[in-house]
Amino acid sequence: MVTVAEGFNEADIDVQDLGGILKAKCATGGTAKGSKIELQGNHVKKVEALLIELGFPVEVIKEARP
Repeated sequence: MVTVAEGFNEADIDVQDLGGILKAKCATGGTAKGSKIELQGNHVKKVEALLIELGFPVEVIKEARP
């Protein structure tokens, strides 16, 4: 399982820094490339809460499932 956060505007957000914060808070490995952050494991709820805590609007945070 991989948790993916994507769609960040690279002009506004340092995706590498945000990826580092999410990896540290979720205590997991992962990578940040382009406008996408991938975290190892199922961290959907925690990432959602962290993004809200960091000031991202709730309206733009949505869970995608296959």
